[in-house]
Amino acid sequence: ATEPVIPKAIAEYLQTSLNIKTAINVPVNSKDTLIGVVTFLLFENAHTLTSNDYDLMQIFASEIAIGLENAKLLDTYQVLLKELKTKNSQLEDYAQKERDIMDILGHELRTPITIVRNYLSVLLDKLRSGNPIEPNELSEFLDKAYKS
Repeated sequence: ATEPVIPKAIAEYLQTSLNIKTAINVPVNSKDTLIGVVTFLLFENAHTLTSNDYDLMQIFASEIAIGLENAKLLDTYQVLLKELKTKNSQLEDYAQKERDIMDILGHELRTPITIVRNYLSVLLDKLRSGNPIEPNELSEFLDKAYKS
């Protein structure tokens, strides 16, 4: 057996000095689980209470349970929101790294493509102008373009 929260002598003293005639304990349940008890200390005897009085006490206990459940949900929400902000920040970092890599790759690809384009441009200019292209010159330009 567990000990009372306060010694019996103190409880009796408080009951007498405050003129408490009735103490009613109403369970506070959340999702069919007992999470606490509300104790109503009344200045009248229990036999004077109506069913409406008992209903009101039960409603009060239910509202307490709802408030506690909402507080718990708010805590969970805040934890999840913090995690979400962290994940979003990480995603933004990854996206920036991806953009940086794409910029580098684009630059690395543009340089050899520009060289190839320049060699091909010279060859096209010669072909369009009607100037003859020596086979060794054609081979040299194509080799350089291929290597680039």
